[in-house]
Amino acid sequence: MLIIDRQEQEALLRKEAEDKCHTLVKKLEFNEQVHAQQMAELRERFEQSQATIISLESRINLAAQHDMAIPEVLKQVREQAEIEFNRYKIESEETYSRNVSVQELLV
Repeated sequence: MLIIDRQEQEALLRKEAEDKCHTLVKKLEFNEQVHAQQMAELRERFEQSQATIISLESRINLAAQHDMAIPEVLKQVREQAEIEFNRYKIESEETYSRNVSVQELLV
């Protein structure tokens, strides 16, 4: 009777251990699934962030190119304005000289 009780007790303990092991395995599988899902979400967020960074960097580079182009355009505008100013100045001097010459002839 003592041996049977002991066998039954060991069988119950073994069954409890097996049930606990089975529960822990299921919990581990669930945690692994949750972890895999979280990792997939993090990878997706990382890729989106990386795409945003690349987009912003290209926009910054484009803006920098435009910023570099602005001084060049300003330089060209200044040069054109100076050329036109000098041409206008020469034309004005010539017109003034002609008018002075005509005035001298009339006097």
